[in-house]
Amino acid sequence: MHRLPLRKRATKIKKFVYNIINMEVKNNKKILFDAETVKVLAATFRCHDKTVRNALNGVHCSEQSLRIRRRAIQLGLREKGEEQVTYLKR
Repeated sequence: MHRLPLRKRATKIKKFVYNIINMEVKNNKKILFDAETVKVLAATFRCHDKTVRNALNGVHCSEQSLRIRRRAIQLGLREKGEEQVTYLKR
């Protein structure tokens, strides 16, 4: 049986994982969040608040952003549907 060299196998695996991540991210909607939850998630994942906000808004497509999104949904946040979000001025 013919096997690919280790470098080519690793490259194929990376492409496969990247395609799975991209498929999951393309189907992502924005997740509605508040400042408290962003702080909790940033402390949990030991990253900046901006990283968490970008992950919840679907800006990035990395493994960490997917983990942040999954944890946010576990904490009770929900994806934005068809409803309109209104921002109040101070």
